[in-house]
Amino acid sequence: MLRYRTVVDETFAAVDRACRFLGISTGRVSSIPQDNSHRYVQPGWRRRMYGPVIRPGARAGQFASPQVWRRASAPLISWLSGPGETHRPPLPRDARQRMLEDFSDDVSILSQLTGEDFSDWLSTESRGSFSQRTQVTRS
Repeated sequence: MLRYRTVVDETFAAVDRACRFLGISTGRVSSIPQDNSHRYVQPGWRRRMYGPVIRPGARAGQFASPQVWRRASAPLISWLSGPGETHRPPLPRDARQRMLEDFSDDVSILSQLTGEDFSDWLSTESRGSFSQRTQVTRS
């Protein structure tokens, strides 16, 4: 099991851990593209206009080489995102509290089973989006 926090904070160590688990040589990854961490797009005209173009394009892109789809999708993703950085709205504190009531026992069991501390999952504080977390990690 890989924690999201580990993937963000210790990306290459997380990749090496997955490789060890899979029986693959470690230390062979020198860069990791940001393909799966696109910016949040607020509801509105951009998403209504470009979303229906990008989704079928991504499905069709599975039949092309990854380099071709990355090149073709880059302008679409840029148009979809628009200028500036927008972060996904944090889950309201009261909603987090309600979820904790339902899942705190499961978090405790997960900690016992894995031997890892998951007490940070029991907080009502948001830790931010992927880009916000990576900015904190790199600071």
